[in-house]
Amino acid sequence: MSDGNLSTPSQPRIISKAGGLIVQVGTPSTSTDEARTLIRAIIKEHLPGKWTTTALDPSGRMFIVSPTTRTGTIALGAAWGHVRKLQALSDVDFAEPDVIVPGHDPLLVLW
Repeated sequence: MSDGNLSTPSQPRIISKAGGLIVQVGTPSTSTDEARTLIRAIIKEHLPGKWTTTALDPSGRMFIVSPTTRTGTIALGAAWGHVRKLQALSDVDFAEPDVIVPGHDPLLVLW
């Protein structure tokens, strides 16, 4: 006889991580070259370790800033800590973690 309780399989452990940070620097009048110089200076001064930058829009001010670690990722908590630090800077217009969603990323696979 059933007691009305349903059992479900245990949930897999999800490890939250980020592929880096998404950062927009400067103001709308900031040139592409100024933005590249600015993001490099910000990384050098405010982020520990080595990071790479990839422009999300070659003519813009938004970049993906990724750690040059073996996995290329950082813990989500650490990413939010970096974001809070960057958001406090006057030269940073926008910052958020580049969150990796298990079962969802990568967004695009080319063959």
